[in-house]
Amino acid sequence: MEQLLFNARAFSPAEESDKLNNLPERNEWDILPNLTKLLKEISDSVNFCEREDSCISEAIPSVKCFMKTLVNTDYFRVNSLKEELIRNLQK
Repeated sequence: MEQLLFNARAFSPAEESDKLNNLPERNEWDILPNLTKLLKEISDSVNFCEREDSCISEAIPSVKCFMKTLVNTDYFRVNSLKEELIRNLQK
């Protein structure tokens, strides 16, 4: 997704072409940076907890820190996904 964002200027979302049919719509391009940011934070937290030398005494504080980051960060147009993620983490 980061590569798509990096190359976003090279694409014209309004252009009609068979090769470009699966590209995001113009309004979806605005969501991608925030979605990428959210997914990066999820990935960082998961990678930290999945380390070979990781233990539960590190994983629990890592998840709590991740939850605080989620609660305190506004992800423009991706907040419903964020709220669902918070609900699932609280279970």
